[in-house]
Amino acid sequence: MTSSADTTRVRDAYGRFFDAAPLPLPECPEGDGIFGSWGVDDAGLPRYTYEMDHSRDERARYHTSEGASRDHWHALGNDRITALAHNEGHVEVMDWDRAGKYINKWDPKRGQFAGGYKYVATAGRTWNTLWSELPADAQQERYFGVGYFEKRTRCAGLLLVERIEAPPGDVPALLSTSRITNESDAPREVALIEFWSANLHILLPTPVMTHKLGRLFTAWRRRFNRHFVVDTHVNDAAKVLWAAWRLKRPQKAPPRDKATWGDYYPNAAFLAWLDEEPPVAYTTDGEAFLKHAEVTNGALLKNACARRGNVVLAAKRVFMLQPGETRELRYLYGYAQPDILPNCVAAYAQQALAPPPRPQIEFVTADAAWLDRETRWHSYYLQANAIYQEFTKCHIVDQGSAYSALHGAMGAHRDYALFALPLAYLRPDLAREMLRFSMLSQDKRTGALPYAHIGFGKQSGAGVHASSSDLDLFFLLAAAEYLRATRDFSLLEEAVPYHPASAGIAANGLEH
Repeated sequence: MTSSADTTRVRDAYGRFFDAAPLPLPECPEGDGIFGSWGVDDAGLPRYTYEMDHSRDERARYHTSEGASRDHWHALGNDRITALAHNEGHVEVMDWDRAGKYINKWDPKRGQFAGGYKYVATAGRTWNTLWSELPADAQQERYFGVGYFEKRTRCAGLLLVERIEAPPGDVPALLSTSRITNESDAPREVALIEFWSANLHILLPTPVMTHKLGRLFTAWRRRFNRHFVVDTHVNDAAKVLWAAWRLKRPQKAPPRDKATWGDYYPNAAFLAWLDEEPPVAYTTDGEAFLKHAEVTNGALLKNACARRGNVVLAAKRVFMLQPGETRELRYLYGYAQPDILPNCVAAYAQQALAPPPRPQIEFVTADAAWLDRETRWHSYYLQANAIYQEFTKCHIVDQGSAYSALHGAMGAHRDYALFALPLAYLRPDLAREMLRFSMLSQDKRTGALPYAHIGFGKQSGAGVHASSSDLDLFFLLAAAEYLRATRDFSLLEEAVPYHPASAGIAANGLEH
């Protein structure tokens, strides 16, 4: 039976149909599941509280091609950066500008621990905020929200709130905010370390990633790092610390704009502090840091081995907290071309701290309040999987999943078309870019769309998919929906090159 509150909400939604501000989202417990519960955050958006002790609860366990796992994750993303926030408490960041890659992959067996969490030292104790590393007397709450991952940890008389978020817009960085409060009745000196790693893992295209072949191809991907050494840098004036991968033999590398299986010109990973007061200390030597969990100097690395992946970007602050006092610290962690660092950081910080609103679609009905929550959640998730491709200079929403994140093969154009259908209403600017991306991908001789994109600028039929017959139909479907929804007929007049653009063969949108 429909409640009077539901009926009133539908009437209110109809009355402000064209208003910019969405209706407040009602609390709706339907669909909580075994892992936690749904709620509404301070911004009026859906938020999932992850409540399961995944390390002990057998319901957390599931099977993967690599064996049993208890890893559950949440996507963080904007128009540029994509990241995975894990129930263990760490965050992995991916860069798709030039071939898909992790810039801080979680691989504990190899001593690589991703990042996005804190080390805390106070009253003679040191601990970090990973779930399995928490002290016995600590309590932690975990929240997956629209564009953010938040942890609230109470331990040793302190409350530490960590929020990692992907600010809306075209910012290749995550904003990391920490608020630490002294809940004890005595002054407390606190050392707080912001921890991220920098280890390159390029997703070279592979056909099979199961069982022994998966391990073989993973080792092959790690071996690609033999082409690089790592240098770390700091610029105190720009307030940024970064790690840059440099070719050992640049004279043997292909030109930057040449299509290649991997990326010979990877972006640098950086950590920038946004507060006026600089860190007390910083380090990039991961081996030394992980041995002692301490930042004691500002040692920088030169010609470090990229295959070992032992680079970290860690910054330490030390301060006094009076009873009841709160201190807030902010950082950016992301990637950028080495030749524009550190000059780009101020612009990224400005965009991250004053981002544009994130569009959302509402679905208000008197019969199923949970549909509004799900529609807004999926509005975010669709946008959170947007990436940028330097080769075509386009933003697109990729299929992701095992295609891209496991096999390193982005596809297919039918998926791009399906994503463009709702984006024509939610983000018409992004829908248009995706249609241009398909045009740019058409073969210069035949006009055919490829099945998948691999490496940097390369295309593939992935064997059995080389002659897919439906790709054009989906492309035409998406184009028709975009034109009908937006009336943006300039798309048909724009000159767009065929693939490869270097061939110099172009046509207008209607011809494409």
